[in-house]
Amino acid sequence: MAKSKNPPPDGGDIGYGRPPVHSRFKPGVSGNPGGRKKGVRNLKTEFEEVLERTVEINENGKKQSVPLLRALILRWAQEAVKGDTRAIERILDRWDRYQGTAGDEDIDVSDEDVALIERALNRRGKVPKKPAAKKAIPDADAGEEGGHV
Repeated sequence: MAKSKNPPPDGGDIGYGRPPVHSRFKPGVSGNPGGRKKGVRNLKTEFEEVLERTVEINENGKKQSVPLLRALILRWAQEAVKGDTRAIERILDRWDRYQGTAGDEDIDVSDEDVALIERALNRRGKVPKKPAAKKAIPDADAGEEGGHV
């Protein structure tokens, strides 16, 4: 490494992780003075606050206070019942999505997919646990002697 013409005044080296003393961050001064101000909220926080507000709805002649999100879903369902095909498609699509998130359903994976996953994990040095072998179900039409009648 070439020697600097102007060595730092403290006698230390200049290099990676050791900037010159005059250009180092000063103690107590932010490196991003124009950054996010305290108390500024992001869009997710705003959505959560608005959708959790309660609104009054009239359902079956009774006034009820429900969260805005629930009121919107109920409105969507009313539009679907009235025959709005887009509302029907949307609400059924959402229902299908959320039905699949229960996590207790078994997913059928082909042997080809299992082999592909195992190869990928082996390349990364992770060996997967072998799944329990599926028991063969005897064919009901085959009879007890191997299927010849």
